[in-house]
Amino acid sequence: MNNQIKEYFYNIIINMSTSFIIGLCGGSASGKTSAALLIKKNIEIRIKKKNNIKIDIPIINMDNYYKQFTNNNNNDKNFDTPNAIDLDLFYHHLLKIKKGYNILIPKYNFINHTREESCIRIKNTKIIIVEGIFLFYDKRILDLLSYKIYLDIYPFKRLYRRILRDYQSRNRTLKDILIQYFKYVHPMHYKYIEPLKKKSDIIIKNNKLDFNIFNDIINKN
Repeated sequence: MNNQIKEYFYNIIINMSTSFIIGLCGGSASGKTSAALLIKKNIEIRIKKKNNIKIDIPIINMDNYYKQFTNNNNNDKNFDTPNAIDLDLFYHHLLKIKKGYNILIPKYNFINHTREESCIRIKNTKIIIVEGIFLFYDKRILDLLSYKIYLDIYPFKRLYRRILRDYQSRNRTLKDILIQYFKYVHPMHYKYIEPLKKKSDIIIKNNKLDFNIFNDIINKN
């Protein structure tokens, strides 16, 4: 891993007075959640080994901030535009937890496309991971992120993953998945999400994430 990137991490995390927020952005089904979980596990293990302290790093999923849809036709729901996300609420929650407060975030139901009555409690820690397709879109949110990672994955791989996910866990038919993908997901990706690459600190190609950088952060800290 590039030494300049390592030094960038060191300078920020050592001198920070607020939470260090790692942001993961990328297209639909690019592996953001899986990468977030791996980063979380990697850093937690290193902290436990170095300081004998058990830490539970929270992961905030931007998907929970989708607005509620009243239209029952799945194929007419465009989740791949920034207007589909409550960016204001997400920003205020991220600002609050970065300052050291605990937060209650919405819990989104992707089967009926509404927010559930219950919320998810997120406890503040020194390190926080957030992920979402529009994470780098809003400058207010972008400015709160300590380090920005963009996952750049082959389109056919993202489509394959999306088919599996939506079919298995979101009660969608293959026909509906493909209609929505080619009507909204694919064109919106190149309109809104692909340009966000240039706002990242590092671009990870096809999930080839080097975890040594996170080990070095913990060792240095």
